[in-house]
Amino acid sequence: MENNIYLNVYFCFVNRPCTGGDLVNLDHIRALRKFGVNAGILLIRNQSDEIIESFGSLPVVLLNENIEFYPQDIFIVPEVMQAIYDLANKMAVFPRMIMHNQNPFYTGYGFLSASHINEHRLERIIVPSIYTKYKLRDIGVTKPIDVIHPYIPDYFKPAEKQREVIQIAFSRRKRADEFDIFRFYFLSLYSHRYSVNFVNIQGLTREEVAKVMSESAIFISFAERESLGLMALEAMASGCHVVGFSGYTDMYNNEIIDDTVGDWIGEGEYKLFAQKVCQAIEDFANGKVNPKIENGLRLIDERFRADHFEQDIKRVYSNILGYEIGQ
Repeated sequence: MENNIYLNVYFCFVNRPCTGGDLVNLDHIRALRKFGVNAGILLIRNQSDEIIESFGSLPVVLLNENIEFYPQDIFIVPEVMQAIYDLANKMAVFPRMIMHNQNPFYTGYGFLSASHINEHRLERIIVPSIYTKYKLRDIGVTKPIDVIHPYIPDYFKPAEKQREVIQIAFSRRKRADEFDIFRFYFLSLYSHRYSVNFVNIQGLTREEVAKVMSESAIFISFAERESLGLMALEAMASGCHVVGFSGYTDMYNNEIIDDTVGDWIGEGEYKLFAQKVCQAIEDFANGKVNPKIENGLRLIDERFRADHFEQDIKRVYSNILGYEIGQ
């Protein structure tokens, strides 16, 4: 691959896209390119053909010592990428730098403290939720902060749920040990009146996750230290009854989820967790109308579809670039 692609906006990656945050960054790139902005990937490490090809048709630039950047270029850097932040402070001429902070709890991997962020040459911060902005402000970050909510693709949608065997989706990527704890409590309390099947979505493609969720009556959430909770939103979009950990360390400060869209449990409440799942199974098996599912679907349609995301992209990046995009 020849390194002859010129970009205006570089999204920094160190590996193939595999996390929810990676997918959100790719959504930013696609939206910007749709609106005529020359955006793409700057691959910092792991520059094999296999990794490059994992980005599909999006342009990829390989970071090396010969590449030349310009002051008007823009780097969008994850909160954890300390090497790039350190590099910025050592260069006399360096592109404009913006942090895309998709998890405030990981900020310490990129900076020692809030004061180090405030003193750094980075211009501003983009976050996926008002909650993330609150967490950064609460710890003393004073840089300008813009909110761009991600979106849930349309292929996350309800389908006919399996009834002979009630399917329950979950992911072991976080809190893997706690799933085993939950399972003990669940099997101890469950009536076994209905057949159930737990399906682990860890390691599946996003399209495969959507298919499993669309067929699942319940999604049990093992979220931890979230900034938004993308997987729970995907489950809501798929018509699942969501039960489990919200991932918020102080749920009352989040602007997205509450008890109207799911059943949320506190840390260590494994018995309550199992009880809630048992009740959700009973309700589904008996055909009980579930307003939490309807409320979740409404939340997605009103706030987390592509048109809302693109409006946020236009608003925030027009301000960053200094001209109106998408006209």
